[in-house]
Amino acid sequence: MFADAARIVRFWQAVEVFNPRPLPRPDFRDNVSDVRGGDPLPWEAGSRLAGRPPAAGMAWRHQVFGGLFELAAVRRALAGMYGDDDPGAETQGGLGQSALFACTVGADGVLLGQAALSECARAVGRGAREAGRAGGAEGARGTEGARGTGGAAASEGDGDPGDLGRELAGRP
Repeated sequence: MFADAARIVRFWQAVEVFNPRPLPRPDFRDNVSDVRGGDPLPWEAGSRLAGRPPAAGMAWRHQVFGGLFELAAVRRALAGMYGDDDPGAETQGGLGQSALFACTVGADGVLLGQAALSECARAVGRGAREAGRAGGAEGARGTEGARGTGGAAASEGDGDPGDLGRELAGRP
């Protein structure tokens, strides 16, 4: 009976790991923006937020998401490793994006707390490595870049992603 309970818990942990929460989509009103190479970061001079002071008693805090990848790439990578149980499912985008890591920085761009690494990335990377040893695993391609959210907050926010960065970005 204990073995069945442990299997059930592992199943639901896997469901959670392989269904990461999508990132917020860029939205000017909510201060969510994509940052590309050469663009000023939200806490740097020249950014859209640089000249806006936060509300009284508040401080700017920015959530940074890096190593963006399409959620459909996770599905394609898993299907390549373990077979596709639903060939009609969405695999070309439209599911949103997630990130290899997330962190929170203050108004000066200094890290607050610790960065969080994607458990999904680590698990897909581990699976790709194991499938590669067994002679399988088609690579999945993702996107590059970063997304950040800026917001005024009164309080600060708070493994290893394995080979998923290379797997989802299609790099060696």
